[in-house]
Amino acid sequence: MPKTRIRPDGGVIMDVAQVAAMMGVGTRLIYALAKNGGLPAFKFGESWRFSRLALEEWSRQQSLANLKDGKG
Repeated sequence: MPKTRIRPDGGVIMDVAQVAAMMGVGTRLIYALAKNGGLPAFKFGESWRFSRLALEEWSRQQSLANLKDGKG
């Protein structure tokens, strides 16, 4: 697995493989979600990159939304 990149503000930038491992899913799902805007992501050249802080906030918001909708 590639080295974790730490931004000057303390945020961590992750690649697709790292996000897939963190979420316990395959890389194909991460690519699909990144492409369709389902995950907070950005392109750096040809590669997708993810802010760990943004993913944690997204996950928290998804959990709250599911609880409100009675899905949790």
